[in-house]
Amino acid sequence: MRDSDNSVASRGHSTNLVGVPTGLLASVAFNDYPLPLSISGTRETNQPFFDALMAQPDAVAAANYFENYMRLIFSLNGDPRE
Repeated sequence: MRDSDNSVASRGHSTNLVGVPTGLLASVAFNDYPLPLSISGTRETNQPFFDALMAQPDAVAAANYFENYMRLIFSLNGDPRE
């Protein structure tokens, strides 16, 4: 029988789509010295979103566009039928 502390479920999964080891990504060291992240395939499958985001005149407008897009895509304003 396996020691429960050595099971995959107890350690979590070590793979992700950003190419940075999960332990580093979740660490204080990463927060202190962050690396650029790119989620594999995200730009290719959402190119119109990234084009519109880059077309924003400044960081505030880009942040507002991003927040509005996330609200729409994930139905964060309440009932998804609205």
